[in-house]
Amino acid sequence: MRRQLHSWKGFTLAELLVVVAIVGILVSVSIPVFTSQAEKSRETTDVANLRSAYSAARYLSALGEFTVTDADGKNPKTYIWEADYPHLKGSSSGNANPFFYDPDSGQIYYTCPKKPCGKGTSVDGGTKSIFFGKGEYRGDRDFRKANIVIYFENSSDKGAISVYFGYKNGDAVVQY
Repeated sequence: MRRQLHSWKGFTLAELLVVVAIVGILVSVSIPVFTSQAEKSRETTDVANLRSAYSAARYLSALGEFTVTDADGKNPKTYIWEADYPHLKGSSSGNANPFFYDPDSGQIYYTCPKKPCGKGTSVDGGTKSIFFGKGEYRGDRDFRKANIVIYFENSSDKGAISVYFGYKNGDAVVQY
């Protein structure tokens, strides 16, 4: 029995190198697949947030009169829906656009939240554009530093609402 215990030699160096090479190949194949799926997940989250913002804006437009606060939850202002877009209650004119949507709280604010909510990235050009509504989510842009912007349009289509990821230069991603 002692002879059998001492005669066992283990794996050879060649066998270990083959196993390490196989594991390396599997890892190199699986990492790009994982990052692609993670990118699609971030973009899907962005599209869902845009749709939620549109629903929240449509709800406010249906109320006729609504109150929103600044991004800190302070200084409430009441808006009234007249002439196809909202303006401050008590003022005779002046479009109150833009408004901003925070997907974490589900609230609409009249000032821009400090924390951007975009998740999609332009890694390797992003994934394909996703078309829905009257617009598209463009997969070739980096929206990690963008906020969701809502405009109540004064147009022939009463109560038209545009929702998009925006920066100060106005890059529109999706419009309804």
